[in-house]
Amino acid sequence: MAAPGQSHYDVLGVRPGVGARELRRAYLEAARRWHPDAGGDAESMRRLNQAWSVLGDPHRRRVYDLSLELSPGGPAQHAASDMSSTSAGQGFGHGRFDTELDADLWADLADDRPLATPTDRARVFTLVPVVVFGGSVAAAGAGVVLASTRLIGLAGMLAFLSAVFMVAMPFLELARSRRR
Repeated sequence: MAAPGQSHYDVLGVRPGVGARELRRAYLEAARRWHPDAGGDAESMRRLNQAWSVLGDPHRRRVYDLSLELSPGGPAQHAASDMSSTSAGQGFGHGRFDTELDADLWADLADDRPLATPTDRARVFTLVPVVVFGGSVAAAGAGVVLASTRLIGLAGMLAFLSAVFMVAMPFLELARSRRR
């Protein structure tokens, strides 16, 4: 992680709007300089790798730039719109961040929690294929023990019905979520 008061851009020694090529070049030069095998400092190399793991990935870089903009000290001195020439700057359809959204919404989007939690009905609905398949296994076992072709046939039908539910459930859930 970067030292207190130091951004990942500072660790790499680049300005925030730098393109992907320049960012990679800066990382490689710093890695040659700070690698412990080349006489560098292990802690500096660790910070450098942390900065690269964030800034080297376009999605993580967008989220990081957003967090810099929403930091308690106010807007960052750099604008994420400088990144519009790189693939990392391709955000939300305009080649730059849509900063018109309020800070609460951006903070909600930046964390890892789901936006909505499933209802109890949705949780029970997901168990239907599992319960039907369990019934098919029980019917098959009873059919074998009792030598009943009807129970074995019922097991086959329940297994088929379970497979149909497994295929149909994502589509039903998608339709249900669009109705909300």
